[in-house]
Amino acid sequence: MDVLRLCISSEEYHSLRRRRRRRAIASSSSAAASSASAATSSSSFKRSLKGGLRTVARKGASTMADVRTPLLRSYGLLQKEQAWGDLEDSADLAAQFQSSVSIGDHAFSQMEDDIDKQRLLGGQPAYATADPETASMTSDLQHKQRYERLLRRAKTEDLSEVSGIGCLYQCGVDKFGRPIIIFIGKWFKFNEINLEKAILYLIYLLDPLVRGDYVIVYFHTITTTENHPSLAWIREVYEVLEYKYKKNLKAFYIVHPTLWTKIMTWWFTTFMAPQIKHKVHSVPGVEYLYDIIDQDQLEIPAYITEHDMTVNGIRYYKPGSASS
Repeated sequence: MDVLRLCISSEEYHSLRRRRRRRAIASSSSAAASSASAATSSSSFKRSLKGGLRTVARKGASTMADVRTPLLRSYGLLQKEQAWGDLEDSADLAAQFQSSVSIGDHAFSQMEDDIDKQRLLGGQPAYATADPETASMTSDLQHKQRYERLLRRAKTEDLSEVSGIGCLYQCGVDKFGRPIIIFIGKWFKFNEINLEKAILYLIYLLDPLVRGDYVIVYFHTITTTENHPSLAWIREVYEVLEYKYKKNLKAFYIVHPTLWTKIMTWWFTTFMAPQIKHKVHSVPGVEYLYDIIDQDQLEIPAYITEHDMTVNGIRYYKPGSASS
C-alpha cells in the first residue's frame, strides 16, 4: 500500500480507497440480503408445513391419499405430481390403444384361404369361434366366394362327360311359365360319376334359370342302390348353392317314390333344410304331374312311361284344377 501511495497522488489514493470501501459494503449488503431471503423462505416453508398438518388434523385423514394431497399443496409440489400422473395416464392409454388395434387378432383377418378343405378334414373354421355377427358375415363371404369360384370353373371347364349322361336337363315350362328341370335317377351312377364335375354341371345348367321361379322333377323310376347319392353329398350340394336356388324353387316333385326316398326326404327336410319341406311332393305316377305341366311340355325317357303304365295302368288319373 505504501508503494502504491508513492506512485500516485494523494487525491487519487483516497479516491481509490473510497471505491474499494463502497464495493465491500455492497458485497456485504448482498450477502446479508441473501441470508435474510433464505431465512424467510425457510420460515415460510415451515409455516406451510405446519399449516398443511393442521389442515389434515382438522379434516381428518382416513387414507394416505388424504394426507398426501394437502402436504403436496403446502410444499407447492402438487402441480409437478399431477404432471407426472398425466404422463403416466397417457402412457397407459397408449398401451391400451396399441393392444386394442392389434392386427391379426380379429377373426376376419384370420380367414382361411380354403375353408372347403378345412371342412373336409373335420376342422373348425376360425370364424366359428368369433362373435355371432362376425361369424355370420364371414361365413356368408366365404360361401359367396366359393360359389363364384365354382361358377367360373363351370363356365370354362369341359363338362361333357357329365352332360353326355343325360341325367340332368331342362325341358319346357309348367302351366305358370316356370322352367322345368328334369333329373333321371337311373342314369346317375353315384360311385362312377365325377362328383365334382357333377356339381359344376348342375351350377352351369341352373345358374341362369334360378334367377326366377323354377320347378324340379326327379324320376326315381327303377333305380338301385348304385343310383342313390349319399346324404353327405346331398348336403354338400345344398350348402354350395346360393340362396336364390332355395328361394326361387317353387316345387320339387319325386315321381315313383320308394321307402328310401321317403326316409331321405324326411331326414333332409327335417334336419338340414326345413325351409323347403313344404315344396317337396311325392307323386306315385307321371299323370299326376299333368295338373301343373302340360303333357307336351314333359320330355322323359320311354322306359319311365312304360314302367308307369305297367304299375298304374292307362289314364289312371284325371287332372283337376292346376296347383303349384
